[in-house]
Amino acid sequence: MDFPGFHKRSSLFGWLIYDFANTIFSMNILTMYFAQWIVVDLGYPDIYYSVAYSSSMVAVALTLPILGHRSDSRGNKKGLLVLFTIGCIFATAFLGTMTLVISDVASLMIFGLICVGVANYFYEGGLVFYNAMLTSVSTKQNVGTISGLGVGLGYVGAICGLLLVQPFVDGAVPFWPAGRHAAFLPTAILFFLFFLPTWILLKEKPTVRKIAVERDGPIRGLVKSLKEAKEYRGAFRFLIADFLFEDAIATLIIFMAVYTEKVMGLPDKAKITLFIVSTLSAVVGSVMSGRTSDRFGHYATLKCVVIGWVMLLVFVSFTTDETLFWILGSVVGILLGSTWTISRPILNSLVPEQKLGLFYGLYSLSGKAAAVIGPVAWGAVVLLCKEGSPPAKWMLSLLGWIGVQVSQSVSQSIEYRFAVFSLAIIMLAGLIIYLRVPQFPDEQASPS
Repeated sequence: MDFPGFHKRSSLFGWLIYDFANTIFSMNILTMYFAQWIVVDLGYPDIYYSVAYSSSMVAVALTLPILGHRSDSRGNKKGLLVLFTIGCIFATAFLGTMTLVISDVASLMIFGLICVGVANYFYEGGLVFYNAMLTSVSTKQNVGTISGLGVGLGYVGAICGLLLVQPFVDGAVPFWPAGRHAAFLPTAILFFLFFLPTWILLKEKPTVRKIAVERDGPIRGLVKSLKEAKEYRGAFRFLIADFLFEDAIATLIIFMAVYTEKVMGLPDKAKITLFIVSTLSAVVGSVMSGRTSDRFGHYATLKCVVIGWVMLLVFVSFTTDETLFWILGSVVGILLGSTWTISRPILNSLVPEQKLGLFYGLYSLSGKAAAVIGPVAWGAVVLLCKEGSPPAKWMLSLLGWIGVQVSQSVSQSIEYRFAVFSLAIIMLAGLIIYLRVPQFPDEQASPS
């Protein structure tokens, strides 16, 4: 006997739980532990991680738009989602295993950066096909709400991931060495366990028709995808704006733990509490922004969110008060959840359904592969703008000339503060471009 309602609900659950599963990886590896392991524990500069992360994003930019386009024609988004997720889990597990047996610091650094680059590539690939399957579990009337539920559940996954892995890091698990590297293997196992419902339950909406896709090389295929995308001018402008939004956001995420260590001096337990507070705020922000955008419009809601980002990043770059920093951390969570919740429905409304795989591939290019620039820029700013360096002296003089007095406590960590301020500038540039995206995107979902 067939139960259509049951299958529809179970498929929706399979889609939603993936956000829970993959944010365990992104929180524990990309945000909390790996960057600190490289920079603080092994003692290498930020730029090392920046280059490794950005290199994986170059691979994302060159290959995932093409794979997204082909998934539209062949109707195999689910299969590619499974393939890329298993790849991420395997690379993370391999990283965790090798850090337990390799003792040479230089070898650990090289091996770790390679593994996390591979894991991040597969993680980003999974997101492309996961996002494109939103239409398989939603309608135009509830797409914002469902997107918000997914993002909100994802942040619950981030909290659970932090709490479940913390005993391994603290050395509270028998026969398991303590340290930040102890988080890697348990993270891979948790990702796999919570991915299983997606693998089993999520169903892909049948493809209306299969379109022949030429077998092009990466560069040629990317150029063809961009040419096709430019026919949808509203969507193309949105992708450029999103490139800059996600550039700033992705950079903040991967270096947030390092910033709180180097600038605010928070220990790991305080960082975990801060991230949990931010994540709980993100849950609220993602669900509320989904409903708000369904009611008042995705365009206007995202505009307000981006303005909030610019203001927040400026405040973070100057604050020295720990209480204010905790408050700003909560606001980061609200804005983060809101941005990812609203972006997907906007893109859905800007292009026809049969082009979603193509555009979500390019969404990965404009949003995630934007992180090629952000982390490298962050690493360069931190490397070049240390206290007493010529660039730092010049910028401090400029601030003094416009009437901004910088305290000694601020100048001691000036390189990291300049790095955060540069993210505010990137976000502002994205806002200027976003204001040229049509305010009523549903009218633009056709070539122009």
